[in-house]
Amino acid sequence: MKRTSLNLGMMLILLLILSANLMATDYMVSGAGSSVVDGTYTESGTYNGKPQYRLGATFYYLRYNDWEAYRWEICDTENWRTYYYTNVAGSTPPSGGWTIDQGSNPVPTVGEAGPSLSYSLSTFYESSADDGSIDNTTPVIITHNNFGGGTFTGTNGDNFVTDSKVIVTNLPTGLQRLSHVQVQPHLALQLLNSAFQ
Repeated sequence: MKRTSLNLGMMLILLLILSANLMATDYMVSGAGSSVVDGTYTESGTYNGKPQYRLGATFYYLRYNDWEAYRWEICDTENWRTYYYTNVAGSTPPSGGWTIDQGSNPVPTVGEAGPSLSYSLSTFYESSADDGSIDNTTPVIITHNNFGGGTFTGTNGDNFVTDSKVIVTNLPTGLQRLSHVQVQPHLALQLLNSAFQ
């Protein structure tokens, strides 16, 4: 009986290892200037010896190209157009190093599929007037990747700070927060007034 349970236990461990290796990872592309490439890419065979990922039933692929250049690309195979690429090596699509080819700015965020946010800037700068106000000509844009149909709640123009949907902390005295949905899935964050010295 001991031998049978040991064999059964070994088979279960092997099945768990095999099932973990057979489970494909999906990738999320979000925040691209060319928004047609945004979405969840699922594994769809291989290309040049590495897994390739397809956006639904479209001709958009996230795949490794080794015939023109050794790089990962987000491309339209119907129109032979490469929107973005990265020269970062790896057996799966990397999260960094993406560059514009025939797409539009900004470059997308690429990562394993799951809910996430990305930010256009991580720092606010004081205006050139040197008066404690923030230069808001380029607000911070927070992008929701819309994974699983999720998105920011509310409608375009809603103030997420006064509605307690966004909490901004650690600001210098005098600055006020303003955050509103610009256009789904983008949320704009600006700082108003002037910091006291």
